[in-house]
Amino acid sequence: MQRRFDDVVEVDDDVLEEVRKPWKTSAVLIRSLGRVVPAEWVVKELRRVMELPEPPEIFPLLEGFFVVRFSCEEHREKALSWGPWLVAGQIHAMERWRPNFSPGAGELNKAIVWLRMPGLPLDYWEESIILQMAAKAGKPLAVDEITEQGKKRGFARVKIEVDLRLPLRGGTFVKGKAQGREERVWQGFIFENLPNPCCRCGRVGHGEGFCAASPVEVPVDGGTEVVTDEQIGTPENSSQGGAGGNATPGNPGYGPWLVTHRVRQMRAGGGNVKPRKPMVSECGQNPAGTPSRTKTPPADGESTPSVSPVDLDGWQKPSKVARRKSPEQGKGECSNGHSGGGAAGLRPA
Repeated sequence: MQRRFDDVVEVDDDVLEEVRKPWKTSAVLIRSLGRVVPAEWVVKELRRVMELPEPPEIFPLLEGFFVVRFSCEEHREKALSWGPWLVAGQIHAMERWRPNFSPGAGELNKAIVWLRMPGLPLDYWEESIILQMAAKAGKPLAVDEITEQGKKRGFARVKIEVDLRLPLRGGTFVKGKAQGREERVWQGFIFENLPNPCCRCGRVGHGEGFCAASPVEVPVDGGTEVVTDEQIGTPENSSQGGAGGNATPGNPGYGPWLVTHRVRQMRAGGGNVKPRKPMVSECGQNPAGTPSRTKTPPADGESTPSVSPVDLDGWQKPSKVARRKSPEQGKGECSNGHSGGGAAGLRPA
């Protein structure tokens, strides 16, 4: 189609620059890396976390993309650095708006996520060493407060910017001297709240059934190296595979163990979100199988017993509520020979 219609529409540079001006300094491109989340939810979360005086503008695009325009450049830069943005359990990629961006033809290649380093040895628990390790998985941005203070040492946690065009890296070797000789220790990586990567190429955004072999540029010392999908799973490139780097050509080592979704969400004012109570299903049974307290309607021909109203005129008991007899039950004589009208079992004064 493009070869057939090769004529070009030329746009004046001054006009184009004037149109781009309100987008260039205050707009960001956003897309969910998992299921689609309404743009209004994302903007609501941006405003709540950043405490913006007014909500940013939303401009929906195609293919799940949308543009958010802030009131100033300062707010845009704050949004880019305050990630990761987790809305409805989905990580959102966010980049500065760029000219000539078209959904479908262009992609968002950067996302901010939290990286875990489980079982990090105590002698490597130093911020400079942790950031040096995290640089193998992406661009390190910050260490979280608990890791910095060293109060809990189950795993180190670093905020990084990952390149979504590259496979997720399962870990890195760390070399240091121990007892007079050099030793290599494997340190695994786990990415928080990212969708499960493709088991074949290790990238996020598609499954193995939709994986297309395409070469990628992997950063190496002194530059970059083009690596194809077939080469990623080979033993010489196994350091990009899963735990321990034990990848094979048939199993590159990518899988759901590279990510975790068990991140406890916090309320805006602090405190954990309590789990919801089990709901009663439409068939009258709750999920656990316990019968509900819904009353069964009477069968045809059966009379429904009348229930008298609650007595609030002095017959209130500590644990029960006394009830007057209904007119039907009050007819006839009482046990003492008097006609009904008073409460059962009581003699008139």
